[in-house]
Amino acid sequence: MLLTLVLALAFLVATAAALAQTRPAALVKDIYPGAAAGLDTGTQSFTIVGSQMFFVANDGTHGAELWKSNGTEAGTLLVEDIATNNPSETLIPFALVAYNGLLYFNGNDGVNGDELWVSDGTTGGTYMLKNFRPGSDGGNPQRFRASAETLFFVASDAESGVELWKTDGSVMGTVLVEDIHPGGASSPAQLTDVDGTLFFVADDGTHGTELWKSNGMPGGTTLIKDIYPGSDSSKPRDLVNLGGVLLFTADDGTNGRALWRSDGTAGGTTMVIDINTGNSSSFDPDKLTIMNGAVYFTAGDDTHGQELWKSDGTLAGTVRVHDIFAGSAHSLPNFLTPAGNRLYFTAVDGIHGRELWRTDGTADGTVLVKDIYPGNHPNSSSPSELVVIDNALYFSADDGVHGKELWSSAGEEGNTVLLSDINPGGDSNPLSIRGLGQRLLFSADDGTRGRELWSVDLSNEAPVAGAGGPYTGPEGSTIVLSGSVNDADGDALAHMWTVDSASCTIASPAQLATTVTCVDNGSFNVTLTATDPFGAVTVASAQLIVNNVAPVITVVSGASLVGRHVALTISFTDGGSADTHAYEIAWGDDESSLGDISPGATQFEVDHTYTSAGNYLIGIEISDDDGGADSATHAVTVTGVATDDFSVYLPVLTRQ
Repeated sequence: MLLTLVLALAFLVATAAALAQTRPAALVKDIYPGAAAGLDTGTQSFTIVGSQMFFVANDGTHGAELWKSNGTEAGTLLVEDIATNNPSETLIPFALVAYNGLLYFNGNDGVNGDELWVSDGTTGGTYMLKNFRPGSDGGNPQRFRASAETLFFVASDAESGVELWKTDGSVMGTVLVEDIHPGGASSPAQLTDVDGTLFFVADDGTHGTELWKSNGMPGGTTLIKDIYPGSDSSKPRDLVNLGGVLLFTADDGTNGRALWRSDGTAGGTTMVIDINTGNSSSFDPDKLTIMNGAVYFTAGDDTHGQELWKSDGTLAGTVRVHDIFAGSAHSLPNFLTPAGNRLYFTAVDGIHGRELWRTDGTADGTVLVKDIYPGNHPNSSSPSELVVIDNALYFSADDGVHGKELWSSAGEEGNTVLLSDINPGGDSNPLSIRGLGQRLLFSADDGTRGRELWSVDLSNEAPVAGAGGPYTGPEGSTIVLSGSVNDADGDALAHMWTVDSASCTIASPAQLATTVTCVDNGSFNVTLTATDPFGAVTVASAQLIVNNVAPVITVVSGASLVGRHVALTISFTDGGSADTHAYEIAWGDDESSLGDISPGATQFEVDHTYTSAGNYLIGIEISDDDGGADSATHAVTVTGVATDDFSVYLPVLTRQ
């Protein structure tokens, strides 16, 4: 009993050590002192503009107002008390967007309603740019999108409903682009830039909600195509720019919601694929995300359920990436987040619960990064708030021990770690994770101060790796690799061995001590890569010399089959299974045979017919393409004439 208790305690200590936080977070500022929250989970709107971050906070005195931070307590300040006449939290700045080094947002000073404001981070440089509706109603600008040196947005004035506007940052340059629905509201949405052309969806009062485009100039705003003909709406959504072509989803009234593409013309706006021909909305393509020249999205059918798909914009190039939850069950990918040549996301495979996954776009390259909350729990670690900063992924997750806390990963199990446990014994639930210089900024609740602004120092030293070597060994045999890594910051590291030859296989690539086996000789390089949780990478290489192994003849069998006819079956081995082989047979009667052995074969047959009976010693040699060879002999006794070889009894007939 005592031994069991000791072992259990040791396990808990080891587990706690393995899960220890990597970078303790620091409170930037207790904006609303005490237990009250200075930041609201739904309205904080963290937006980076240059070297500072703008956000919405409430210090308990001024109400919800515009703040800025450079990541330090002294540099975390109220920008301006915009609603000085009404400190109510209902007058919250929102729709914050960075454009040309300034912050644009929807602000309300308590007198003019929701209008367009701009700020450079100073009190004097924070002002209302455009008053769309004089009085308290407000033009309510939102849905900002930059395109071709223009900031487009949606607003309404006294003459028109909710329509498309633009600004160049000046009062005179803030103008209505087009009154798409005269007398009504076209309510533009899904504003998306495609190489300087703004694509969006709108309702002109005649065609329903359809796909439009604009260059921002007079007469330059047009309906592209009435996808669902008539007054019904195709309701395009998830608009993304794939290499100059717009991809989106829409419902044409016949096929249900499917994947579409557009080059900005009616003829060039076509359906790519209707994945779910059963027209079930639960399988609709969704969450379109661009990564490495393809669009990734979720979609499903009755056979495979809702899974991860990708498309290059063509029918032939639209494929399911992987059936993560095998069969008709749903893996339900979520939080699709691109990072270079990888896409991170969360999914359910029926074994691990909802956990962190990644893909390179292939089935084999779609893998679970780490089972953070081991086992198949209803929600498991449920990663959320995924964001890539430099070479690392940051997110919130629950490992079943520390609650919902801040994690980081560089895509491997070994470098996916708890970054900081802000609320020990509870959930700090980090939100709005942003990178600002060498700091990670986010909001969190430590259980004492309410939700406030926190930071993590991202200054980091890259790991150091040594590949060892040089390594030498025979082909076909295991050669031991022994590398070394260390990290001055004490970070958890992921290791990965690779070799620059397809003829070599590494047994456990993620282990420092492992083996490599090569099926052909040559001089190669083995490389050890070490990556820390912040994406810092170190690469070390060593020479791998693989020596040729000659083939070895193992079995020779055969005897006279019929009279003077002899057939041999010859078996051999060769550690270099990628070698090609040839044979030479000296039959002992001044005759010989030469030939190539079929690639990959380790057994072959040859035959010969002797002209006379007798005892013969056959010489056999097998050689590989690298100069290795082995030889053997085999004795046979050749009998007289076979009884069924009637030709030997017949006289030679000469036609007269």
